[in-house]
Amino acid sequence: MAIARRTQWISRATICTALALSASQAALGNTPRQWSKAIVVSSTARDSLVKCSLGQVAIRKSSVVYVLNGPSATAVYNLHSEPGGVKLVLSNNQTVAVPVGQELVLTSSAGLAFSELQKPTHISCRQPEEFRIGDGIRGFVADFSLPSAIISVPLLKTKLHSTDTQDRHVMNRVLKTAVSLHIVTGNRGPFTADF
Repeated sequence: MAIARRTQWISRATICTALALSASQAALGNTPRQWSKAIVVSSTARDSLVKCSLGQVAIRKSSVVYVLNGPSATAVYNLHSEPGGVKLVLSNNQTVAVPVGQELVLTSSAGLAFSELQKPTHISCRQPEEFRIGDGIRGFVADFSLPSAIISVPLLKTKLHSTDTQDRHVMNRVLKTAVSLHIVTGNRGPFTADF
């Protein structure tokens, strides 16, 4: 896989963003054991690789991704990318693609339900499905509401109202993706934040 071979460290600005967002993550719920760090990656110029507790998130350039990480769980929300642009590479070298408009939640804890992992984010989703990967790892995949993510993730909400040209460009891509997904997948039913 070409992305996995091209490991690129996140820029200092992105790391500062991750730390600021991590501090505000406590406001999303009182579940620090599930989610201890959060980051929004807007990979405009080159491919990126984000290291997580259960593997690495490979992100192609021109993608916008929200990643949550904890000691026994990782969640990846694909807000905008080309097909095959976001993949989670597990420590056993298995690869799981994350299509645009979908979230992938992996956990190594047998006791955590999808509702315990999803509810603290306040991001609405629909039709969650569970699957097993092996090595004691369970996964959940679901459609998520991009407008709900923009409202619930402080950094995305800030970028939406930013006067910075690059921020506006990134959010315009996310908003166009949200409209396209609504047109294409609107018949799948309503999103909900209650589980």
